[in-house]
Amino acid sequence: DLTQEAIPLIKSYSPNYNKADRSSVDLVVLHTTEGTGTSALNTFQNPNNKVSSHYLIMENGLVYSLVNEKDVAWHCRNHNRDSIGIELAGYHNKTLNPEQIKSAQLLIKTILSKYNLERDHIKAHSELDPSRRKDPGKANLERILQGI
Repeated sequence: DLTQEAIPLIKSYSPNYNKADRSSVDLVVLHTTEGTGTSALNTFQNPNNKVSSHYLIMENGLVYSLVNEKDVAWHCRNHNRDSIGIELAGYHNKTLNPEQIKSAQLLIKTILSKYNLERDHIKAHSELDPSRRKDPGKANLERILQGI
């Protein structure tokens, strides 16, 4: 998991995950919450919702650590076991805040380095589940990728 030196994290764990002992992943999956960060945090922490992500980046750029990277979060159908999920508070069709973009770039760069992954291992949720999802939105994805 990421250290405090790499990026400040607020630990607020979700009960929604599968215990694992992963030492590698193949993908970093980017999402938007399609709502507020507070609403997403409440959703991820409710065991009845059966959904989670490894990280949640709030509107102001603060990063919540919700599921340990070695464990499997429930964020992307058919790709949970081999990925790390990052949710950004906001909507796929609205511009994310600069603070969120900066935090996302730093977090993603740290993850790519840790798991020895290239930039092409970053995927939009919409790429992996196109019939159901539009997040994080083309413009938001492009802005994040520009700094990686």
